[in-house]
Amino acid sequence: MALHLTDRNVAHDIAERIRTLIARQDHGDVTAAARRLERPIADVYLPERVISSADEPAAIEFLATVVRTYEADVCWLITGATARSARKRPLSSEDRVTIVELLDELSDRLID
Repeated sequence: MALHLTDRNVAHDIAERIRTLIARQDHGDVTAAARRLERPIADVYLPERVISSADEPAAIEFLATVVRTYEADVCWLITGATARSARKRPLSSEDRVTIVELLDELSDRLID
């Protein structure tokens, strides 16, 4: 996994985007989001804790669940930019690695 996910600022930015999804689709109800994501309420209430944890596979799995469940744009979730706008501004290699890992996790779930 790209090491930048353990950076608290990066984790906080991604967590804010997750909160945006929850606000839009669950009307900000963390309990409803936890049920939807099939995760403990604590993970949904403080997603930066999961994202920045030392458990890299768990962080990627959590983000893949968010992407799949909310049908979120992977590029937007990781960088805050859509895939279309990312063409104008090149992604960092860390962002690219994280996006590829997330897509790999998503494809594994689809195959299963």
